[in-house]
Amino acid sequence: MLKNNKFNIFLISLVLLCLCSCQKKEKEYFESLGNHKSFLYIDHREDTIYTIKRSNYDVKIYLFANKNFFTRGTVLLLHGWNLSPLSWCDQTNFCDELLASGYHVLIPDLGKSVYATQYFKETVPSMTKYPQMPFILDTLINFLVDYIKIIDTSHYNFLVGYSMGARGALAIAENTNNLFSALVLLAGEYDQTLMPDDNIMTMYYGSYQKFPDRWEGNDNLLRNIDKVNIPVLILHGLDDDVIPVAQSDTLAKVLEKHNKFFIKIYYYNYGHGFDFVQKTINNIKSFFEKVIYPWNLDV
Repeated sequence: MLKNNKFNIFLISLVLLCLCSCQKKEKEYFESLGNHKSFLYIDHREDTIYTIKRSNYDVKIYLFANKNFFTRGTVLLLHGWNLSPLSWCDQTNFCDELLASGYHVLIPDLGKSVYATQYFKETVPSMTKYPQMPFILDTLINFLVDYIKIIDTSHYNFLVGYSMGARGALAIAENTNNLFSALVLLAGEYDQTLMPDDNIMTMYYGSYQKFPDRWEGNDNLLRNIDKVNIPVLILHGLDDDVIPVAQSDTLAKVLEKHNKFFIKIYYYNYGHGFDFVQKTINNIKSFFEKVIYPWNLDV
C-alpha cells in the first residue's frame, strides 16, 4: 500500500512538472512577441458582401464589421468542405463572439475546395470549378489586402479553419510569410496519406495507390511546415469519426520537430460537428488575447 502511494505521488509530481514546463515555454514564447503590432485601431466598416467574378464559380466574401469605435483586427474564417460559409454564424455563435470581442470577421465561400496546387486529369470534372490555391494566393489574398484593405500587416490578422478549411488555413499560412498573426486549426486534414481511402482527396488527386507522388508531394502540407512562422493553435475532438485525431497528432509532432510554437487542445466527448466548433470559442479567443497582449498572459 505504501509503495502504491509513493508511486502515485511520483506520477502526480511528474505530471505537474511537465505542465509547469509547458506553461513556462508558452509564457516565454508569447513574451518574445512583444508589442509588435497595433492592437487597437480605428476602422469603421459596414457589413457587406464582395464578389470576385470567375468563369464558372464566383467567390463571395462576407464581411461582418465590428461596430466598436476601436477594432482589434480581422479574423478570416474558412469553412468545411461543401458547408455553407455562413455555418460559422448560423450553427454556432462564433461570429457574434468575435464581433463582440472587437474583431472584423471575413468569410469567403470556397465551396468544395481542397486547397490543391493544381488540377489533374483524374480530377472529377464537377470539382474543377472550385477555387484552389493559385486563385486563393494570387487573387483572393490580394483582393483582401489591396482592394478591401482589411488585411493589413500593421494590424492583427487571424487565420482560422475548420475541417477542410483547417487544411486551407495551414496551406495559406505556409505561403503568406507573416501576413497573419496566428493560425487556428480545428479538426483538419493535413497529411492525406493518413487517410488513403478518403473519397474527397481521391476525387481530386486520383487514388493513392496509383498516384502516391501527388498524395505525398507538395500538396501534403506536412512537407512545408518549415514555412510556418506564426503561433499555431491545434484543436480536435477525441471522438471525431470523420477526421481522426491522428491528423492533429502528426501535425503537432512535425511542428515540434521543426521547433515551431504550437498549443494543442483536445476535447473529450466531442466529435466533428458544430458542437465541437462551439466548444472551441473560448480557447480561441484566449489564444488571440495572448498574441495581442503578450505582456499580460493572465487574460
